[in-house]
Amino acid sequence: MVYYETTEQLMNLAKEKGIKTTKDGLLHFNTGKFTGRSPKDRYFAEGKYTNENIDFQRVINQKLSREDYLYLKEEIKEYLEENETLRSRRVAGYTYEHSATFSITTTEPWGVIFFNNMLIDRLHLQQHRQGRSLNGKSYTLRIS
Repeated sequence: MVYYETTEQLMNLAKEKGIKTTKDGLLHFNTGKFTGRSPKDRYFAEGKYTNENIDFQRVINQKLSREDYLYLKEEIKEYLEENETLRSRRVAGYTYEHSATFSITTTEPWGVIFFNNMLIDRLHLQQHRQGRSLNGKSYTLRIS
């Protein structure tokens, strides 16, 4: 597992992996057929919490069986163990009472760049909040 401190380091790694850039220096890549942004790509693992809180009567909320979830989890775990992974942690939310920490583990530098641009650097927020620590919820996101 590798932590990259700057976008420049991640951009250089992306270029080393063969990802092209535009004339303006932006990354240009294909995320593949299944991006997770389509309503048909929206799955929730079956369980007590999801069964009570997700409206599965809505077409966009698809249920993933526990067996399929466990199978996919193991496949992802093996893939990440066999490949160099990149990791980052960021915060969402402006106040301490309404903040959450997210982490990402991925094999793709563009995934970390996207993630870092969407959320706040935890250390940056702490410096501007006089060193108070965040104690919100924590979530993990894996992209491969």
